Amino acid sequence: MKILYGVQGTGNGHITKAMEMVPLLKEYADVDVLVSGKNYELTLPFEVKYDLKGFTFIMNKSGGIDYISSFKNMELSQVLSDIRNLPVTDYDLVVTDFEPISAWSAKRKKVPVVGFGHQASFAYRETPMPKSAFDPGKWVLKNFVPALANIGVHFAPYHPNIYTPIIRQKIRDLKPKCKNYVVVYLPAIHEDLIAEVLQYIPKYHFCVFSKYAKKNQSYKNTEIFPLSEEGFTEKIKDAMGVITNAGFETPAEALFLGKKLMVIPVKGQFEQQCNALALMKMGIPVLKNFGMEQLEAIKNWIDAPRPDIPIVPADVNEIRKKIFKEYEGLASRSGLIGSKGKKIKAAGASTGGL
Repeated sequence: MKILYGVQGTGNGHITKAMEMVPLLKEYADVDVLVSGKNYELTLPFEVKYDLKGFTFIMNKSGGIDYISSFKNMELSQVLSDIRNLPVTDYDLVVTDFEPISAWSAKRKKVPVVGFGHQASFAYRETPMPKSAFDPGKWVLKNFVPALANIGVHFAPYHPNIYTPIIRQKIRDLKPKCKNYVVVYLPAIHEDLIAEVLQYIPKYHFCVFSKYAKKNQSYKNTEIFPLSEEGFTEKIKDAMGVITNAGFETPAEALFLGKKLMVIPVKGQFEQQCNALALMKMGIPVLKNFGMEQLEAIKNWIDAPRPDIPIVPADVNEIRKKIFKEYEGLASRSGLIGSKGKKIKAAGASTGGL
């Protein structure tokens, strides 16, 4: 069986899931990897067969997605060419982690495609989502990557096809402690503003990671560090708590490590509004902004007892089995084709009972 695994390269979260899933899939199938997008820092430990520019989201000054600038910046002719020319009929199945080129090519050429990852969880109405009027972010989540079946990961299993977070091995191997400091990662807010607010909580120490910082700095009770995956992991290991945006991977890892968590969803980013709602239902405090007006809420959160909100990591082997099960269901559909452009045989014929 041949699988094309498509990875969205505009964030480290997609890359970390690929680092867990691809080696496992390779034990049961012939797997090639496609990455589109260049906005990630991690190094994949396996060959990338198709390395494409893809479609990169541009962030606005508040940290949200600027959809107008993103579409203007997109080299649509190149994207369409990649969709047309990708030899997707060489594969029996496409698995896509919010990667559009592999998914649209598969849809165009009638190859089975399974959506996988955090964004795939929003295909199910059971997933927490705020009730609102039309939101471009909601439209993107629903339409950006077409898939015939979806396997999601989220903070809780809201649906049988949604699993708990995939926690990378590096985090699972940590032996965390609880020291008297809080890690702060709010990339949309300048570190000077963060430090200005945190100085009014002098009995605690804060470690702020900033994309603006070029070197380590100190300001009263706050240390400021440039972004570093190694440095961030080391600090979060022994922190008492974490203040961050309402993304997915960082909050999930913080909860897995038993840290107190407070989140501030990025304005205009629908996915983060959804995550914030899910976390709030779990008892995690959510702030609308970060500033002097929120100082008392931050103080109360730090002084409050740590809630017991365990995160049980997903069993990636169970997800692997689910991917093959979904493929078996798709293989029974008429009109779909598999490797070398041939019509798929009866359900289960290509999976060897995996």
